[in-house]
Amino acid sequence: MKGRMIKEMMRMNTTEIKLEAKLVGDIQGFFFVPSYQRGYRWGDAEVIRLLDDIYATEGKRNYCLQPVVVRKNGDRFELIDGQQRLTTLYLIYRYMNEASFGFIDEPRFSLSYGTREKTEEFLKSLDISRKEENIDFWFIASAYESIRNWFEKRDRKSTLTNVNKYFDEIVKVIWYEVGENEDAISLFTRLNIGKIPLTSAELVKAMFLSKGLGTDMDKEKQEEISSCATLSSSAIFSAIEAVNRRRAGAMMNSIFLSGISPRKMQILSRTLKL
Repeated sequence: MKGRMIKEMMRMNTTEIKLEAKLVGDIQGFFFVPSYQRGYRWGDAEVIRLLDDIYATEGKRNYCLQPVVVRKNGDRFELIDGQQRLTTLYLIYRYMNEASFGFIDEPRFSLSYGTREKTEEFLKSLDISRKEENIDFWFIASAYESIRNWFEKRDRKSTLTNVNKYFDEIVKVIWYEVGENEDAISLFTRLNIGKIPLTSAELVKAMFLSKGLGTDMDKEKQEEISSCATLSSSAIFSAIEAVNRRRAGAMMNSIFLSGISPRKMQILSRTLKL
C-alpha cells in the first residue's frame, strides 16, 4: 500500500506537475476543500506533536512536513490531500496573530468548503463558545485550545517570535501541484484508500521519479532508495532543492551534511549513478 503515492506520482504527466519545498510563510491563496473529503479531525496529540517537532529544531535545521497536494482551479487551489496539516497551520497563525495583538500577521491563505459553509464561517470567527454545535466545530475548537495551551506553557513572547520566524525560514511543506486536467476525486481516492504514511525515503524516491530522474531505474535500484528509511526532514529538503536545480552532486553533499550516514549516502550515490 505504501507504494500507492509513489506510483501515483510516477503515473502523472510530469509536465503538469509542480513540485517544490515551500516555506509555510510563503503559503498564500484560497484553498477549497471539496465535498468528497471528511472534515478536520486532528486531535491534541497530532497538534502538539507538530508544534513540538517544529520547536525542537531551535531554528538550526530545516523541518519538512509531508505533502500538500493541490490542483489549481481558476483563482483557487483545490486541496486534494493535506487538509489536516494546512488547517492546523492556519489555526497556529490565527492564535499567534491574536496573542501578539496583531503584531504577527494572520495567515495569508484561507480555506473554504464544498458542503460545509458553517465550518468556513466558524473557522473565520473561532467562536469557541459554539464548540458543541457540530463535530467539525468541536475538532477545530479543540485544536485551537491545544495550540493556546502549548504556547501558554512557555515564555509566550519568545515562543511566538520563534515559531513565526521558523515558519518564515525553515519550516516547509512538500508542495505537490497537479495539472488542471487531473481528476481530483480519482487522485484523492488512489492516495487515501488503505493509506499508510510514507517514510522520508519514499518521499525522496517519489520526488526523483516524478522529476524524471528515475524513469530508467530498475525495481532493485528503486528499492535501494527506500532502504534509506531514516532520512531526516532536512535531508528531504536538501534533496528537493537539488532535484529542482538538477544538481545531483550538490544534492549528495547536502544530504551528507544533514546527517545521513556514509553507508546510506553510498546507497543513494550508487542508485543515482553519481
